Amino acid sequence: MVVSFSHSEKVLLLLEDHDHYRDALEVPFTLCQEGMAERLGLQLQNMSRTLSKMQAEGLISERLAHVRGVGRRRKVYRLTVEGRDSVSELVDDIRTREVMVIEGGTSRTMLVGELIGMLSSRGKTIPMLALAEALSARSFSLDDLPAGTQRSTVPSRSMAIGKPDPTVVVGREKELETLANLLDDPRVKDILIWGLPGLGKTALGMALFDRLDGKRPLFWYTVKDFNSESSFLDPFLSMLRGSGRQMTSTTLPSSDLAKLYAPLVSDLARWKGVIFIDDVHKAVGGMEMVLNLILEACEAQNGTKLIFMSRKMVRAFSQNKEGLVDMELQGLTPADAAEVIRRAGPQGVPPSLEGVNGNPLLIQMVLRAGRGAGPKAHVDYVDDLWALLTPEEKQGLKALS
Repeated sequence: MVVSFSHSEKVLLLLEDHDHYRDALEVPFTLCQEGMAERLGLQLQNMSRTLSKMQAEGLISERLAHVRGVGRRRKVYRLTVEGRDSVSELVDDIRTREVMVIEGGTSRTMLVGELIGMLSSRGKTIPMLALAEALSARSFSLDDLPAGTQRSTVPSRSMAIGKPDPTVVVGREKELETLANLLDDPRVKDILIWGLPGLGKTALGMALFDRLDGKRPLFWYTVKDFNSESSFLDPFLSMLRGSGRQMTSTTLPSSDLAKLYAPLVSDLARWKGVIFIDDVHKAVGGMEMVLNLILEACEAQNGTKLIFMSRKMVRAFSQNKEGLVDMELQGLTPADAAEVIRRAGPQGVPPSLEGVNGNPLLIQMVLRAGRGAGPKAHVDYVDDLWALLTPEEKQGLKALS
């Protein structure tokens, strides 16, 4: 049976696929009205009506952000809490639908949920909008993956969910070596990298991930606002199953997470990999409980190591427990800060960078606005970033500046 989706449903799926940009200062063209119309194949007038209707229904909200390839800030869209609930129900329905999967000249019928799990075990993710379009087309070809498919750059023994694109890390060589040594220390089980936003926690974790790539199994997961425990457990357990570690999976489904502890310890002891969890401070509810479970399970065995990245100190690491080590990132040295500026271009040091005292976030705030940009561009960028910070983070940045 052919499955059709309304314009509103397609917008929900598109925004869900790009939800990691919901608070980003710079977003892809797809998230503005013109970009959505282009992606969904709609006339601009129809796109405008659809977005207005969805805003009136409380499913989406708009904000201003820098759009790639566009010289000024534009209105972009993101899901509201109500929109998240609606798209969650829609995704659950899509996962139960059957689709014809074509691969290597053969075809078979399978549930979309099974297809997602199979692709995850291969280190690939498919946008939900692309899966919805496949349902409408009645078939899905693995030999010719649709536009927007993200092919994993890590081997099949590893998986990365929400890992940003690679970036050059400047001035963190000492911290990188320290982390590598901690991973080799059998006494260390869990590691926390923490500090103010913009100090390079994610970049440091990515550098370590790339260094270990191909040498041992790896799993990267970036926490998003309102993530449920299943959004983490589904790909994580799929990866463990692909490595022959199935004890935790056979325990599910269970409403009692404590029942997963013993089989998880066993699976992790044999997996012998490294788990990277970024933006841990965003975890709430069930997601926070799952991360605590992972932390305790890693603490109880000697095979797998865990690395948290967070803006805040995680409670377990503040208790001086054996096997738990935290690394609070500080600002760059003046020499490293100068290197960051040099890499940004040959035009010299902007006057507004002279007083940042080597803090990478303050450097980023000025450089991102543009060397040739006027005062308003700088103010717009700073205002955008400032609005994302907590009162404690604002106080810390005021002290640094």
